[in-house]
Amino acid sequence: MKKILFIIHEASETGAPLVINNLLNSSYSKDYKCFVLSIYGGKIEHNLRDNAQVSVLYVKGQSKDFFHKVIRKFFKPKNDYLKKLESGFFDLVYINSIASLTRLPSLKFLKKNKTVLHIHEGPILIKNLDAEVLLQKEINNFSKLIFVSDFVKEAIISEHKIDSSKYEVIAPINRWIKGFNSDSELKLLGFAKNSFVVCSSGSMNYTKGVDVFLQIAINVINKANLNRPIYFIWIGTNGSAEIRNHLLADIKKMSLEDNIKILPNTDAIISYFKESDVFLLSSREESYSMVAMENAMCGKPVICFDKGNGTVGFINNENGAVVPYLGIQEAATAILEMYDNPVVLKRKSTAMKKSALEFSADNGAVRIFNLIEEVINEG
Repeated sequence: MKKILFIIHEASETGAPLVINNLLNSSYSKDYKCFVLSIYGGKIEHNLRDNAQVSVLYVKGQSKDFFHKVIRKFFKPKNDYLKKLESGFFDLVYINSIASLTRLPSLKFLKKNKTVLHIHEGPILIKNLDAEVLLQKEINNFSKLIFVSDFVKEAIISEHKIDSSKYEVIAPINRWIKGFNSDSELKLLGFAKNSFVVCSSGSMNYTKGVDVFLQIAINVINKANLNRPIYFIWIGTNGSAEIRNHLLADIKKMSLEDNIKILPNTDAIISYFKESDVFLLSSREESYSMVAMENAMCGKPVICFDKGNGTVGFINNENGAVVPYLGIQEAATAILEMYDNPVVLKRKSTAMKKSALEFSADNGAVRIFNLIEEVINEG
């Protein structure tokens, strides 16, 4: 049985690690002996262990400690998987994200192994990771590249000379939501039945656009019909404490606590999606939004920006709204159109369900394991 090592930057319940979790959950992984090297641990470790042998390199609490950064720079950690990398034990090494690449203690193994690099990051995140020079140096050492969207592909090939035979564009593999087209069995929000709910989710950071979310919410609430309750909810409080504290303070200063709710990360997030009417993707850059796709699978129209966004591959003005980049007024208008007109909301919802079904028919797991097999069998 062929041996594959998947390297992830952390075992967190976020986009790139979840793709590997979903890939390992697929039936196609059962034809291989799978290993996972997680640079840092996290919440989905136990899920990964259901389908692979897992090793964690560093304790996450040490990640920002200066002393441990120095140790990691000059002293290679003892890890059985790192030894096996050096010895060529694995038939293929699958590095899941540039973030994973930047956190490895050594990249000498790239020239000794057949490798795949799965690039989830857009150009701004690559800059934030300070990975531009590293990517330039190492990109030709990979057997194959996977881009999560055309947006990411165009950003990378505009900066690096890559033969078209060396890459494929494969959208992230989402978990299939059981009963995605049914109403939520849980009623977590407790709003009146005629309420209109706009949902957003993500970490508290500048890239995810929590400030943009707030500006759109203000514009909509100021124009909405007071006879019909309207709410904006943001799910996710991890990230920057400074941004979170400012956001909560802004909401309070504007006396909008009744209409704008900030909720902590939760395992019941799909239930919140199902209770909502619309999903607002306020990100400044999104290589591909898995939560937008999950909302699409729940039949929720998605509103997003036209630039810096790989998600526009399945979102359009028929099943949601694609508005000009940082177009606060345009996004507010799109929400109000669905708020004021239930027929428009229903039509977009039906179109979004259809788009999600068509999209899911393109099985990303099959394509990825076909690519893995192709690389392994290359001479």
